[in-house]
Amino acid sequence: DLLARDTDSVYILELKRPKSKETLLRCVLEVHAYFCMLDHEKLLRDFEIKNNLALRKGVLIFKNSRAYTDFSDHKIRLLMRELKIDFFVLNENADEILETHYFNEI
Repeated sequence: DLLARDTDSVYILELKRPKSKETLLRCVLEVHAYFCMLDHEKLLRDFEIKNNLALRKGVLIFKNSRAYTDFSDHKIRLLMRELKIDFFVLNENADEILETHYFNEI
């Protein structure tokens, strides 16, 4: 859904609406599928991203959504760690990240 950049990485992000009923499992599988289908070098070249930044996967959801609730499931967290998918939680106004969980910490 989104391509985002920070100082060290470029993220392929799966974003769900605030009141989405979609599961975290679906979000995880969607972002992983997108990541696998991408030509990583072409993507970075097309967006003129240099400095050898890492290309990472992430799920960006809203607090109190179905996907947020699913994050408490240990099996989902294990899958996210195995697939190297980071997890970010937005507030209701989408102007602040409330939580960050990186796959190596999940």
